[in-house]
Amino acid sequence: MNCPLCDSGRIERTEVRRAVFRHIDFETAADSIQIGECADCGLLFQVLEGSRDPAVLGRLTEPAYARRDHAAQTVNAAGYPAPVTRGFLQAEILSPLIRAAAPAILDIGCFKGELLSEIGRRFPEARLHGLDSNGHLRGAFPRGPRFHFSTSLDDLTGPYDLICSSHSLIYLPNLRDSLVRIGKMLAPGGIWFVQTTDADKNPPALLLADQYCFFSASSLPRVLGQAGFEFTPIPVDWSPRDAVGLARFRRNGASTRASEGILQSCVSRLDRMADNISSVSRVDRLGILGTTLNAAFADSVLGDRALFFADEDSSKVGGIFRGKKVVHPAELTARDTLILPYGDSSDRILSRFKPRCPATFLCA
Repeated sequence: MNCPLCDSGRIERTEVRRAVFRHIDFETAADSIQIGECADCGLLFQVLEGSRDPAVLGRLTEPAYARRDHAAQTVNAAGYPAPVTRGFLQAEILSPLIRAAAPAILDIGCFKGELLSEIGRRFPEARLHGLDSNGHLRGAFPRGPRFHFSTSLDDLTGPYDLICSSHSLIYLPNLRDSLVRIGKMLAPGGIWFVQTTDADKNPPALLLADQYCFFSASSLPRVLGQAGFEFTPIPVDWSPRDAVGLARFRRNGASTRASEGILQSCVSRLDRMADNISSVSRVDRLGILGTTLNAAFADSVLGDRALFFADEDSSKVGGIFRGKKVVHPAELTARDTLILPYGDSSDRILSRFKPRCPATFLCA
């Protein structure tokens, strides 16, 4: 087995014996996952055997995936009185960095084009290209002469002043070829915006079965450096469990800083989270905050002990997640205990809920 990025044979292979989930509905897909870590380039990748394909498992190209509304979810960010979308916040970061009056912009993994729409509002002359493997999204993609949609990287040539990859780098099946292609498509002086889950800050990220690769803030500069990119991190307080930054292509190569192996550290953190969750004492009504990956992880640890999920998203309230009812936090009473399975971010989340909810909160 060799590294899919640098072809090194120096691979540490680890089997993570935890429930593994598919992204479309966070149902359990398997009871373990094998992850390889390259000692030379630092890449973490899913070790695939036989005919198993993460993209097929995740149903990433099916109509049901195109109907999901995850890109429209809002977050609370400092400086904004009301919740805003991730695309809005990303556009706020990127707009001051765009120098061209009529920039060419590509969003890899564009979904329904929310980020491109936000940038388009700020740059009326921009040429906006969206790429997504799910062709069913074409009908939901913005219309107009400035917007273009494609399902294959092979259809695109550039040059682009800005390329965006928001939580899509993990889904690229041929990472080495994709990175080379992205480098060739960037215009001179162009930038590549990368945002991806940081497995070091959020270890349950290792448990998504439809991912090809996994990243952290410490591994990303080294991984991208293998393809000639120089990566500069951007701190964002509204997404504390992500690695976010800008990559610039250096045609003479980019230096990469050495980093220690992080896989075992991530697995140890994951085990500690599971221990904290499972150690919760028996209570009358035990619930879990959220309806995505971390909530699914907590549910897999607790099993029947967890009775419900709580979510502020009105589209989720009243529905079913992993076979259990979803309620709004405002419905909780002093009889309820709610687990916040978000690691170091749990305390920040707790500060929002505790003043206005009588439930007991447990951070994990």
